[in-house]
Amino acid sequence: MKILKEHVPSFEMNALPRSGPFLHVHHREDEWYYVLSGDFLFKAGGEEHNLTTGGSIWLPRGVPHVWANTATTKGKLILVCQPGGFEKFFDEIGNVPMDKKSPETMRDIMAKYGMEMLGPPIFASSWIRQH
Repeated sequence: MKILKEHVPSFEMNALPRSGPFLHVHHREDEWYYVLSGDFLFKAGGEEHNLTTGGSIWLPRGVPHVWANTATTKGKLILVCQPGGFEKFFDEIGNVPMDKKSPETMRDIMAKYGMEMLGPPIFASSWIRQH
């Protein structure tokens, strides 16, 4: 048996109140989320999951999904992605100046990292604060 070492990045993410990403699908990565604090709604593959502290969800590539911190206070998640490389998306989106952030910019950067934007965030008015 040969064991392959693969970089599997993990991130601790702060989630602002009533915010989250656009509805999207990953064509390269599987994701696992673990809730450190807060209240989160995940919509994935036609199902809804309400997760609180200690909850987790597995989102395989190819499954459209969106999530949001539904609380009025900041929440915190751990995100693990497989395979590695997705961390570069967060680096790039974090370097976009606030006056250049738009759904079109987000769509372009997502496409560069194998994601497809499919629709709005759960709380459409707050998406720009999250990124």
